[in-house]
Amino acid sequence: MRARVPVLHSMWEARSELSGSALFVVDLTRCGFDHLAELLAGRGSIRHLSPAARDAVRSHRQLVADLRAEHLDWLVDEELEGALSYAAGELGAA
Repeated sequence: MRARVPVLHSMWEARSELSGSALFVVDLTRCGFDHLAELLAGRGSIRHLSPAARDAVRSHRQLVADLRAEHLDWLVDEELEGALSYAAGELGAA
């Protein structure tokens, strides 16, 4: 699990880290769209995921929690919406 970073240097850095984390979760998980949306939001069961996907989701959850603790909910919502759009395209292509 990654160490908690109390302050991010910039909005660009926060966006970049969250976007990368969310897309990594999308690429590693094999589940339905609704479950994926829950995982990206920091909720949802990781029980049936591969060990690598579980690790990615845990790290992503911590990042989401850190950003929400810094009152950056709007940033989290925007970036997760983008990740879900990407996921919808990937699921549609499968």
